[in-house]
Amino acid sequence: WQHFASGTLSMEHQRAFGVPRLRFTLLAGISTQQLQRRSAGDIDAPLQFVSRSAEARLDYSIGKLEARLSARAARIDERTLASVIARVQRRF
Repeated sequence: WQHFASGTLSMEHQRAFGVPRLRFTLLAGISTQQLQRRSAGDIDAPLQFVSRSAEARLDYSIGKLEARLSARAARIDERTLASVIARVQRRF
């Protein structure tokens, strides 16, 4: 018998902080098992295993201009990694 669990949770607010067109998104995920492990000698196993992750995003759009600020923390192969990313783009 193999026991494993996984799940995801997402929440989105279309008018964050009362600001029109400012969207807040929260994503979280968890997984308890990786079927194959490279450390156990299986060379065909996935390179990375994400066991827990959380991401928060703020998206804002004005006409053709879109801005995003996101922060993410994840537990990958028994290491904790974090990132903050800002992006601004204009659509033509």
